[in-house]
Formats: sequence, structure tokens, C-alpha cells
Amino acid sequence: MDQMDRLRELLQSADKEGLARLVRQMNGADRPKRHKHQEHGPVKTYTEVVKEYTCLVCGSTTKKMIKLSKGEQISTIDPVGHTHTITATGKEGTIKIACIVSRCDYCERVVERMSREELESSFLTLVSCMSWQEKREYRRKMDCREEIKI
Repeated sequence: MDQMDRLRELLQSADKEGLARLVRQMNGADRPKRHKHQEHGPVKTYTEVVKEYTCLVCGSTTKKMIKLSKGEQISTIDPVGHTHTITATGKEGTIKIACIVSRCDYCERVVERMSREELESSFLTLVSCMSWQEKREYRRKMDCREEIKI
């Protein structure tokens, strides 16, 4: 009797349900495990907010695009100087918001390109808008700069 005949004889007298379970377990161990299907969360709808900044010092304008999902908030300062908090409602679309900043990354470059006449005019206009306390603080800082040079 060869080995195959011996195996057949043993399998015929064995518990068929137990062997089937064993074969299923063995096949399961060899196969890569499959991930169970997971339910994904709801699809988010974004509102696109375009903030258009204008610099109070140099007048440069820049834009920044932000995507907000429903309930997210963003704060901004309007051209009059009032602070606003905007909450996304979840509607798709684009909203443009005018904003101001007190200075920006372009200020230095804009001032470097100004002529002497433009600088003088800008300085005198700035001084005319300053309060007495702001002028005093300006003078104090300028005096400190003079002392460092000596």
C-alpha cells in the first residue's frame, strides 16, 4: 500500500466536518487578510474664501485662498478696522472678503523704490496723522538711535 492509499483510508474514517474546518483555517492562514468594508464619513463640501489683503503702509494687495468646511470659522479685519468672524455654512462656492493689514512683506521694497519727494510727502502725511503720544514715542526711539551712533 502506497502513501496515497494510506492517506485515503485515514481520511475516510475521519470526522469530515472537522477536516473541513481545518482546511478552511489552513486556507485562511495562507491568504492575505481582507479588510472589512468600512463606511466612510460624509463627503465634505468646502466654501472657498478668498481674502484680499490691502496693506495700510505701502498699499500692496495680496490674496490668500482658504477652504472651509461647514462650521469652520475664520477671522478678519475689514477696511474700516472692524473685526469679523466668518462661519462657513457648508454651501459650495467662493466668497471674497476685503481685509487690511497694518504692514506686509512688501513694505520695505515699496519704500526702497520711492523717490526722495515721495518719501518726504509720505513722512509728513504720517506725522500729521500721529497723536501727541505717538510723536513722543517716535522722538524717544529716534534719540536712542542717535545715541547708539555716537
